[in-house]
Amino acid sequence: LNPKSMAVLAVCEVMPYPHDIARSLGAPFPTISNILRELERLGYVERSLDKNDRRKIRIERTVLGTQKHDEAVQ
Repeated sequence: LNPKSMAVLAVCEVMPYPHDIARSLGAPFPTISNILRELERLGYVERSLDKNDRRKIRIERTVLGTQKHDEAVQ
Protein backbone atom coordinates (compact mmCIF):
# COMPACT_ATOMS: atom_id res chain seq x y z
CA LEU A 1 0.00 0.00 0.00
CA ASN A 2 1.11 3.54 -0.63
CA PRO A 3 1.60 6.03 2.24
CA LYS A 4 -1.80 7.70 1.72
CA SER A 5 -3.59 4.36 1.89
CA MET A 6 -1.69 3.43 5.03
CA ALA A 7 -2.62 6.79 6.59
CA VAL A 8 -6.30 6.17 5.83
CA LEU A 9 -6.04 2.66 7.25
CA ALA A 10 -4.53 4.06 10.46
CA VAL A 11 -6.97 6.96 10.87
CA CYS A 12 -10.15 4.99 10.15
CA GLU A 13 -9.73 3.15 13.44
CA VAL A 14 -10.42 6.35 15.42
CA MET A 15 -12.38 8.34 12.81
CA PRO A 16 -14.91 6.02 11.20
CA TYR A 17 -16.55 8.56 8.85
CA PRO A 18 -15.07 9.31 5.41
CA HIS A 19 -15.51 13.09 5.70
CA ASP A 20 -13.71 13.08 9.07
CA ILE A 21 -10.89 11.01 7.60
CA ALA A 22 -10.54 13.48 4.72
CA ARG A 23 -10.52 16.47 7.08
CA SER A 24 -7.99 14.92 9.45
CA LEU A 25 -5.60 14.08 6.63
CA GLY A 26 -6.14 17.36 4.79
CA ALA A 27 -7.09 15.47 1.64
CA PRO A 28 -9.99 16.06 -0.76
CA PHE A 29 -12.99 13.84 -0.10
CA PRO A 30 -12.92 12.24 -3.60
CA THR A 31 -9.32 11.15 -2.97
CA ILE A 32 -10.27 9.52 0.34
CA SER A 33 -13.31 7.93 -1.28
CA ASN A 34 -11.11 6.33 -3.96
CA ILE A 35 -8.63 5.09 -1.37
CA LEU A 36 -11.45 3.62 0.73
CA ARG A 37 -12.88 1.89 -2.32
CA GLU A 38 -9.50 0.27 -3.00
CA LEU A 39 -9.00 -0.69 0.67
CA GLU A 40 -12.46 -2.25 0.65
CA ARG A 41 -11.67 -4.17 -2.55
CA LEU A 42 -8.53 -5.54 -0.90
CA GLY A 43 -10.51 -6.59 2.18
CA TYR A 44 -8.81 -4.14 4.58
CA VAL A 45 -11.93 -2.13 5.47
CA GLU A 46 -15.69 -2.60 5.44
CA ARG A 47 -18.40 -0.02 4.96
CA SER A 48 -21.61 -0.15 6.97
CA LEU A 49 -24.52 2.10 7.82
CA ASP A 50 -24.22 4.00 11.09
CA LYS A 51 -26.59 2.53 13.67
CA ASN A 52 -27.62 5.97 14.98
CA ASP A 53 -27.87 7.80 11.67
CA ARG A 54 -28.55 5.53 8.73
CA ARG A 55 -27.63 8.33 6.31
CA LYS A 56 -23.98 8.02 7.35
CA ILE A 57 -21.50 5.40 6.25
CA ARG A 58 -19.03 4.04 8.80
CA ILE A 59 -15.65 2.64 7.88
CA GLU A 60 -14.21 -0.18 9.97
CA ARG A 61 -10.90 -1.98 9.63
CA THR A 62 -11.18 -5.71 9.11
CA VAL A 63 -8.95 -8.26 10.81
CA LEU A 64 -6.87 -8.33 7.62
CA GLY A 65 -6.68 -4.52 7.64
CA THR A 66 -5.54 -4.52 11.27
CA GLN A 67 -2.86 -7.09 10.45
CA LYS A 68 -1.65 -4.99 7.50
CA HIS A 69 -1.56 -1.87 9.68
CA ASP A 70 0.30 -3.65 12.48
CA GLU A 71 2.89 -5.02 10.04
CA ALA A 72 3.51 -1.54 8.70
CA VAL A 73 4.09 0.09 12.10
CA GLN A 74 6.49 -2.57 13.33
